[in-house]
Amino acid sequence: MTAAGRARADGITTDVLIVGAGPIGLALAADLGTRGVDCIVLEKHRESATIHPKIMNVGVRTMEYCRRLGVATQVRGWGFPPEYPQDTAFVTSMSGHEIARIAAPSLNDAVELPESPEQNTHCPQNWFDDFVLKRAQSFSSVRFRYGHELVHFEDGGDHVTATVLDRGSERVQSFTARYLVGCDGYQSTVRKQLSIPMTGRGKVDYSMNILFRSDDLKTSHPFSDALRFVLIGPEGTWATLWSVDGRDLWRLTVYGTDAQSIEAADPHDAMARLQ
Repeated sequence: MTAAGRARADGITTDVLIVGAGPIGLALAADLGTRGVDCIVLEKHRESATIHPKIMNVGVRTMEYCRRLGVATQVRGWGFPPEYPQDTAFVTSMSGHEIARIAAPSLNDAVELPESPEQNTHCPQNWFDDFVLKRAQSFSSVRFRYGHELVHFEDGGDHVTATVLDRGSERVQSFTARYLVGCDGYQSTVRKQLSIPMTGRGKVDYSMNILFRSDDLKTSHPFSDALRFVLIGPEGTWATLWSVDGRDLWRLTVYGTDAQSIEAADPHDAMARLQ
């Protein structure tokens, strides 16, 4: 640690301060851990930020990173049935008609890619993040501070001083680092303080996830297995149903036209329409 890194005797010092313990922050921490770089990860939630399986598929390039970090085997083999087809089926309801289907091979039937030793892999984020978290925690140079929220930071030229709120004790702490990395998502405090604007179209859609278990949904619908069922109504696509674990855990994503329509959406009505 440089002299600048020790500038605040009453604070906590590190080489890299990572804001956000989602998949990007966790992967960065694990990568720095493999290099012996001292780092601290701040996460405003008091436990893992990932409870719902927001991300389902892990792409080839990400799997290559997982391979380098030493977690690819876990991501591939977390428990999803290897014989389960990864099709996308377009249906009117789960008791209605199949309109079309995009076939995709199961993990058992996947063909090796000439460009990479890895494959696209179905691994929901709540499993994926846990694998990367445990890998990062295996390094003594990586520390985690759950329940700690970045409030403000100041650029000191050769160091950054961050004001951090411990949301459990309400105590404000000072962290000093050589580098600060914002991995805190769409509503990034780091990005906003740096006045970095969002570009592009902005919000593509508005949606609500409903996570549920059903012992008989897999066998009660009239279709062959699919990883994803796209629900089509008179208005177009109104929801997508994912098989999370290939057995009894499902995620229904309901789409709306604006934030108000999603806030007013009734999960019970969505589940009834699914049938």
